[in-house]
Amino acid sequence: MLRVIPYSQDNGNDSTPAWIYDTVPSITFTSTTLGTVKIPVVWSDQFAAEYSSFIMALARKYDQDPRVQYIQIGIGLGGYMNAASPNEATTPFLRAGWALKVWNKYIDNLIGLYYSNFTHKQLVITMT
Repeated sequence: MLRVIPYSQDNGNDSTPAWIYDTVPSITFTSTTLGTVKIPVVWSDQFAAEYSSFIMALARKYDQDPRVQYIQIGIGLGGYMNAASPNEATTPFLRAGWALKVWNKYIDNLIGLYYSNFTHKQLVITMT
């Protein structure tokens, strides 16, 4: 299974390439256990453009690769359905425009992106 993670909140968010922050707005907050956390605003148009290009390239490479049987759709924190850990990130997420309606639209668009590009693979979503 190939699992794609758009961002994490651990180890300095090494899941997101540093160059993403050149074009994508970000959310920064302080965690009592992790220190400063910086993640992209994944529901922004800028992130959608960058992530779409990435997923299309990934599909060109792996959609017909027999070594990969499943693709896990990476949506939020650590690839799961949730946006962030609930306590420390709530206010910064709300300031960045997060709302349930916005998050649902982002998820719908992302799932559509995967379905339109991975036509030969089983897709998996992990919920928390």
